[in-house]
Amino acid sequence: MLYRKQENGDRETRNDLAVYDVLHNQTNEEMSPFNFKESCMVALNLGGNSVSQKLVNKYGDLVGLYPYEWPKVTITRDPTTSRLVYKIRDGTKQLDLPRDQVFHISGLSMDGVVGLSPIEYVSSAIKLGLSYERFGTNFYKNGANSSGVIEYPGTLAEQAYERLKKDFARSYQGLANTGKPIILEGGAKFTQLMIKHADAQLIESKKFQLEDIARIYRVPLHLIQNLDRATNNNIEHQSLEFVMYTMLPWFKRWEENIKMQLLSPLERKAGFYIEFKVENLLRGPALLR
Repeated sequence: MLYRKQENGDRETRNDLAVYDVLHNQTNEEMSPFNFKESCMVALNLGGNSVSQKLVNKYGDLVGLYPYEWPKVTITRDPTTSRLVYKIRDGTKQLDLPRDQVFHISGLSMDGVVGLSPIEYVSSAIKLGLSYERFGTNFYKNGANSSGVIEYPGTLAEQAYERLKKDFARSYQGLANTGKPIILEGGAKFTQLMIKHADAQLIESKKFQLEDIARIYRVPLHLIQNLDRATNNNIEHQSLEFVMYTMLPWFKRWEENIKMQLLSPLERKAGFYIEFKVENLLRGPALLR
């Protein structure tokens, strides 16, 4: 919402600046405000930065914002002026935009300008989680539920050996063949090898990795459908903490960058500012009663 601070300290809701229309009604000809903000948050969560081009009319007034995917953006400094330049690869073209033509929000940053990518910064945790996924997929895909050792007296001829392998793989491996009795011939003996998932710590490891990645983004586990230790009371309080400790810093980043980059010095001096309305999100207990 757009507000203006009055001389007596109160504030009034306003809608008469261009920034209100851009952020509240139509961001550009192709995106609604929700789609625009969602796209920006995806870029921030994956790449640590959101970069949008300011769209202006012939008078220099803001009429829209157009976001670019972060992998297409490179931020450099002009060696002559030391000012930031945003190089954007748009298909076969490249745009070189100065800082004042760009709306840039950065996440956690070492230098205060370019945000760190959470994916790159904690890539080891995410790679480990992907490894568990691949292991689990291959375990169920290739594992024989009746897997074990086939003992055969003597030595099998090459043709008989190949036939036994093909028949076993076709008839007994995979989930579709679970529970089928194994038929052997010629005095062969099958000994099943029991592999417990808990012993391999597959399930436990995957749960830990889920928590580790959720921790990176400061997301309560109940919001990603992990309800192992959830109760009605702690979900209620964790939801409030999610707003206070996870979302409020993001709201603050948006509010301050909008005020700095999208409002003119005269508008800021006149008391205009943008603020997210989060009162209903923070009133969980009252709404539940």
